[in-house]
Amino acid sequence: VLLYQPLRAGKTVDCDSISAPIISSEKQLSCVGQPVILKASGCVGTVIWSNKKTGNTLTVYPTKTTTYNAYCKKEDCKSVASNDLTITINIPLTPLVKANKTKICLGESVVLNATGCTGDIIWSNGMTGKEITIQPINTTKYTATCRTEGCVSCFADEIIVAVMGGEPLLISASKPVLCKGESTILEAKGNCAGQIKWSSGEIGKT
Repeated sequence: VLLYQPLRAGKTVDCDSISAPIISSEKQLSCVGQPVILKASGCVGTVIWSNKKTGNTLTVYPTKTTTYNAYCKKEDCKSVASNDLTITINIPLTPLVKANKTKICLGESVVLNATGCTGDIIWSNGMTGKEITIQPINTTKYTATCRTEGCVSCFADEIIVAVMGGEPLLISASKPVLCKGESTILEAKGNCAGQIKWSSGEIGKT
């Protein structure tokens, strides 16, 4: 049965002759918010997408897995819906980070470990790998993300590694060059909340 839609006086159009468009995309797996270009072919009129946009090409920025389709419209007629096209959004799991200790003395090392990621772990200090060894000189926060197939997860909960003993001290001498038997005064400057102990055993700032 053929369907004819009246247009204006003396004119009709064959609505059954309007074919549904065929839609495709450059990729069907994407990251959150990344652009994906959808294309429609086979429409002799105007392509109208399921999000109400028009045109033979459509750029979308899905933040979750989304299914798209379209139909073709010519004058007062429109086709049936096209094929469905699903864009799957890859959201890597947020890793869980742990430290073998969170309080250290200056000069000690800490091992950070990340689990729950099937891809690559990227730490906030730029290092990579599921396990890294660090030697902070002051109290520092660490976190990590998981990268899978080019997509990056949310940041893991932060771990704070506290360095007990403060920052390295700056040592100066009142006389840096001595003759035999002369004396000099050494002074330690810096942020030290505890005792300053010298390599010779003395205690104090000078």
